[in-house]
Amino acid sequence: MKKIKEQFPELIPFGFNDFAKDGSSNGSMDSVVQDMLGVPYTDGDDYYDRNLDEDYIKWVKAFRQVHEDGNISDDTFTDDGDKFKEKLQTGKYGAVMIGSFVNQGIPLQTFKAANPDSEYIAVDGIQSTKGNDPTLTQAGISGWMINYIGKNCQDPAKAIQLFTYLLSDEGEMLTNFGIEG
Repeated sequence: MKKIKEQFPELIPFGFNDFAKDGSSNGSMDSVVQDMLGVPYTDGDDYYDRNLDEDYIKWVKAFRQVHEDGNISDDTFTDDGDKFKEKLQTGKYGAVMIGSFVNQGIPLQTFKAANPDSEYIAVDGIQSTKGNDPTLTQAGISGWMINYIGKNCQDPAKAIQLFTYLLSDEGEMLTNFGIEG
């Protein structure tokens, strides 16, 4: 981050997604970091508090140090989603950590179109100091604007039945946890 700040003083060296207004999410700083670090959800048969994981806390302290060193803007903690996207599409960040490309596609494309000789390049994220593999948490057919039944579908009623089943309690259990046993 220091090298970014030295070489490109006009940029904010590091940015991340906005924090939820209701306090339910800390943008990329909670579950996204925990998933990158492979922090488990359970310990044996018991719930594991991911927020108290030793590896996660080390990284939170590292990010705090990056902020203290002036490489994360104070505004990053109060910017809403629109402000984050505005900064992303105008190339204000030297590096960003985002939980999903899907929600940031338009700002990234807008930036690239306006700056054909510049780009954000995907790099490997942070890694566990314990050797854990990253955790992939997306399961089932969750999300929005990703599941469609096309107009050329041979049997739309069957497709709708499948989606209805997958979104039912039984279907959700199956897609999230697999077949029992």
